[in-house]
Amino acid sequence: MTIEWLIFLVLGAFAGFVSGLFGVGGGTVMVPALVFVLLGLGVDASVVMQVAVGTSFALICFNSVSSARQHSKRNAVNWRVVKWAAPSLVVGVMIGSFAASELNSRWLILLFAAFLLFVAAQMASNWSPQRHAAKDISGFSLGGASSTFGFGWLSSLFGIGGGALMVPWLNYRGFTAHEAVGTAAACGVPIALSGTLSYAYFGYGEVANLSYSLGFIYLPAVLGMLLTSSLTVPLGVALAHRFNPAKLKKSFAAYLVFVVAALLGVV
Repeated sequence: MTIEWLIFLVLGAFAGFVSGLFGVGGGTVMVPALVFVLLGLGVDASVVMQVAVGTSFALICFNSVSSARQHSKRNAVNWRVVKWAAPSLVVGVMIGSFAASELNSRWLILLFAAFLLFVAAQMASNWSPQRHAAKDISGFSLGGASSTFGFGWLSSLFGIGGGALMVPWLNYRGFTAHEAVGTAAACGVPIALSGTLSYAYFGYGEVANLSYSLGFIYLPAVLGMLLTSSLTVPLGVALAHRFNPAKLKKSFAAYLVFVVAALLGVV
């Protein structure tokens, strides 16, 4: 049990720092690590991904609030966009969470591996869509709502705050890099909250052999990672506003490729 707590403490610290630094959400770090830890704890392989994702969402609830506050202090959050996007994000998360609860973990892991490869390619190339000359707020209509619904749906499958999806999209809409990261971080609050509630509800009675779980959420993991991740999110945000993270992103991309190879080994 002591080793388990140490793992959660270290994982939380790293995930919080990455969330603040890259704006991609700690889920890209937490979910694959949780898969391996939970398998070691005896969680059924058919639902291990759901437990990892639900647990990730519960922790992101706290981290996303901290990250959004830090970015807001630097005037890097467009709250008008956050309020506009929140309803479609929440609906997408709820529908996606129900779909995830009906799938076997093997398929979720394969989808997650493909998503990680997408994030790795984006970070390694530092690619982002060509920006509009000015912020395209007027374009946030039905087409934009469809996009944010899709972001919420995909986030619910992978246990992420949506930053890896929303940051490039906001860049395309004409936001600066820092404002895109900050606004995406704030959008992570409704994503994580609705994801946590959905995975707790749809997972009720599905993980009977795991003590201290709330649906698909493993509470000891949430507590252990929360103790350290909340401390390191501000460090990541501060570094993001002071340095060009291009080289760090390439290193993180290489790490994600390694994670994908490890995940494919358990499916």
